[in-house]
Amino acid sequence: MTGGSTAVDHPDTVLVKLRDAVASHTLVRIRRDLPGTETLHGFVLAATEDRVLLARYPEDELAGYALLRTRDVVRVKRLADADSPRVEALRVAGPWPPPAPDVPVPLDADPAELLAALAAGYGRIAVYQEEDDPDRVVVGWPEHFRRRSFEMRAATPGREHSRHRYGDVTRIDFGWPEESPRP
Repeated sequence: MTGGSTAVDHPDTVLVKLRDAVASHTLVRIRRDLPGTETLHGFVLAATEDRVLLARYPEDELAGYALLRTRDVVRVKRLADADSPRVEALRVAGPWPPPAPDVPVPLDADPAELLAALAAGYGRIAVYQEEDDPDRVVVGWPEHFRRRSFEMRAATPGREHSRHRYGDVTRIDFGWPEESPRP
């Protein structure tokens, strides 16, 4: 699903709404200022001035985690409060509150440290570079962390390598339910 509404939250209120969603275990819809990108649904697990950690619930079950750039978030809309029937069904069906990733995510780390931690803990991740193309995503293993860039070894038969600038990464997905963290 892509964002269709043009309503945006005032930049000063976005972080406040994100942090309120963390404290209240509110199911939210997040729209970002990247045309053509997917609208994300889930529970905000953490929010800093730079990054948002979202437990993704596109349907009614955990679909992994997404790390987003806070500066891209333009709309945070409550979908269901913690005492709503939808959230009550999630509470009965699985762990509550929504679980944090099994491997700690250092939100305040520099990009190289953050990607290295995800690589060490999860291995395969999805890196999105949506500013130029909302469909640009590489699924694979991050490696060769440099000062301004890193490489991804693609999860394809040829295991092609591609180089990416940290500043171009708009979203990182990891921790899909079918995969468990590395020991």
